[in-house]
Amino acid sequence: MEKELIRKYVRGELDGRELAEVEAALQQDASAKEYFAEVLAEDAFSSMPDRFYSGTDFQEKILPGTGAGRSRLGILAGRMLRVAVVVAAVLFVPLAIYEIMRIHDGYYDESRTVFLSGAPMESDREPEITQCVKAGVRGMVELPDGSQVWLNSDSEISFPARFDSSARLVSLKGEAYFKVKKDQARPMFIECRNNILVKVTGTEFNITSYDNDDSFNLLLVSGHLSVEDRSSGRTYSVRPSQQLTLFDDSEMEPVKSSPVVKDKTAWKEGRLVFDDTAMPEVINRLERWFGIDIVVKDDRLLDYSFTATFTTESVTRVFDILKLSSSMDYEIKDNVVKVWI
Repeated sequence: MEKELIRKYVRGELDGRELAEVEAALQQDASAKEYFAEVLAEDAFSSMPDRFYSGTDFQEKILPGTGAGRSRLGILAGRMLRVAVVVAAVLFVPLAIYEIMRIHDGYYDESRTVFLSGAPMESDREPEITQCVKAGVRGMVELPDGSQVWLNSDSEISFPARFDSSARLVSLKGEAYFKVKKDQARPMFIECRNNILVKVTGTEFNITSYDNDDSFNLLLVSGHLSVEDRSSGRTYSVRPSQQLTLFDDSEMEPVKSSPVVKDKTAWKEGRLVFDDTAMPEVINRLERWFGIDIVVKDDRLLDYSFTATFTTESVTRVFDILKLSSSMDYEIKDNVVKVWI
């Protein structure tokens, strides 16, 4: 299988004979799957920037004095076919582990810091691409149709190498800001936690759907969309500047509110905004933002709320500010922060 054939396959430019040839190889030949992934990786590395930042450098910036012994991360900012990924950390330092392609036999190449892994591709589906950013990192992904998705810390998105002619199917874990290219004939369906499905044709919105949260949140910036809770069979329409919250607790009614959009989507521009935010949410967001664990040693802290905006502050500076605004104290050791009153 030639390289250009693979590239044309992903771009949807093959004729009938070529398409059958590639799909037959991917279904029947394990080595063809590996070569498919290698071509994608080669394209990504061809536009990788010259400058690299080690994980230790990053940890020393956000966690002074705690870099030693931390897991080593690397960066990748390049182009994988039409799927672009640009990763930025809290201090705008490019830093991520980038999972390029799901193939049967994965491997880890520390010199490139790129992880290729996953499960065998199903014979009746397009090759699936999964891209993720780790805790403490943000990233931007371009989907095969040109739609753009910004991934917040500790998030993952999966989609086929090319969308079919009737629909654009995507799955999300974590938080993402979507700017969906308009296509009335091919709606985009986004699968989220707890059997929730979002349907859009072209709009901008923010989804928060972490597995360890107790609710699903969607904030619509422009356009219109619908959210289906397939567990209950209920469908909700959302208007611009409106937020829909669906709780895991089946006894709690869904809530629609109209928050300040710029505060809820500030993370995309590298700002962490708290506006009279309850401490449990503050803790969750700080853990994801910096890639740390926070241990609360006094439950009275959970009754606090907090208002502040952070951009390039280190985790030490953030907790210094928290300390000044309340009676709490803290201790940082490695990537664990203990807080108490």
